[in-house]
Amino acid sequence: MSAIVSFLAETPVHVGIGQSNAAIDLPFARESSTGFPHVPGSGMKGAFRVWSNGAGFDDGAKKDLFGVAADEDEGSDKGAGSILLGEARLALLPVRSVSHSYLYITCPTILRRLSQDVARAGVSLAFPKLDEIAEGKCLSESEIIGLEEREFQRQGYVPEGLSETLISLFPQRFSNEDELGNRIVILNDADFSWFAEFALQVVTRNSLDENKRVKTGALWSEELLPTDSLLWMFLGTRNGTLEKVRTAIVAEPYLQVGGNETIGQGWLHMQCLPLGAAI
Repeated sequence: MSAIVSFLAETPVHVGIGQSNAAIDLPFARESSTGFPHVPGSGMKGAFRVWSNGAGFDDGAKKDLFGVAADEDEGSDKGAGSILLGEARLALLPVRSVSHSYLYITCPTILRRLSQDVARAGVSLAFPKLDEIAEGKCLSESEIIGLEEREFQRQGYVPEGLSETLISLFPQRFSNEDELGNRIVILNDADFSWFAEFALQVVTRNSLDENKRVKTGALWSEELLPTDSLLWMFLGTRNGTLEKVRTAIVAEPYLQVGGNETIGQGWLHMQCLPLGAAI
């Protein structure tokens, strides 16, 4: 059995890769093929394991869900667990705009992947077909869109029905079609990739000594997925445990992922669409 779990970032999120690039000391994790930000499945599994401590699962249920590692002293009871967690993929990225505080951008590749995962999970949601979008153009409600320092002209409108589908997937963020319809902008893949590379939040941090001076070498930059980002994850289970997980998500809908937990980062608000849900 399987489901789709959607996430609203209620704080900035940092999921690093353990090495720097030319411009940022601690960049965000990205797909190698597209450069889109994502949270790897291993990171999601670790976060869900911690989440399970406060979600009403006893030790036996946690072993059933997450398995027992070979180096753990559990006798012969070792092996993989019953929960199957995919990577958390970016669905809608908030970007600064001259017309709103921010707009949500996405692209055909992201929407295609989302529709594939939704279909694989058995969730009944409609994804309208998209025509090819030219570079520098967009699908939006406004004729001209300003995003960061770039300007895009409307090629067409957001397809009918797409806003309703996204509202169904992200009810923790949107309550009605107007709230999303005026904010969503669909770019082509190349233009979206530019924002995925250059429009994430970058902060500079330091570490102070007892005299409140910056320690030598203790000045670094971090890349963050901004607050209000929207992601999704494919969730599978074995042994009929999906309903237990779904019920636990309803009761405890907050998950903390990535680094900087002690300074309040990484909080995601979860919603779960179970197998066969018809919206």
